[in-house]
Amino acid sequence: FYVFAGDATEKKNRLREEQEFFLEEKRRREGVLQAKLKEYDQELEKDRQEQLRRLEVIEGLSVDYESIFYINLEQDSVKAYRLSSRFKAQFPEEAPVRVFTGFDSRYIREWVYPEDRGLLEGVSTREFLQQKLAGDRTFYVNYRVLKDGNPTYMQLRIVDVGNEDTISQVVFGYRNIDKEVRRDME
Repeated sequence: FYVFAGDATEKKNRLREEQEFFLEEKRRREGVLQAKLKEYDQELEKDRQEQLRRLEVIEGLSVDYESIFYINLEQDSVKAYRLSSRFKAQFPEEAPVRVFTGFDSRYIREWVYPEDRGLLEGVSTREFLQQKLAGDRTFYVNYRVLKDGNPTYMQLRIVDVGNEDTISQVVFGYRNIDKEVRRDME
């Protein structure tokens, strides 16, 4: 039998020093990550606050509109953001997004004053919108609806909200301008 005995103290001390070094390095890295996470969370909170402010501004500006729709021409979809009673039947709560092509035909047929239907027919086609918005980022159409058997003046305002290269994202806003028009007529 051969027995070898050696002093492992030095080896054990080196191993302990290496473990402490790696633990310290791990703590340092975790500290850096924690600092980055905190910085990231602060940036996210700033962005969230800015988004909330923007939504409040949009809500404030859109208070005069009884119906507001976001249209994606490339996807041929329309999403309802605010609905008047005249549009509620076309946009049930469980399906606020639908096909854009012809989305307003029922509205025009049932609500728009017969002599004014021609003003709105064809406005909600991709080709018309791209042609009309090519020169200017916004336009409007004044028309009348029948409300309790009486004509009421309305305005459809259409705004290009996409990038400047292509016309693919549009907002439709329907607002009641009856008081303004009648006051001007008087």
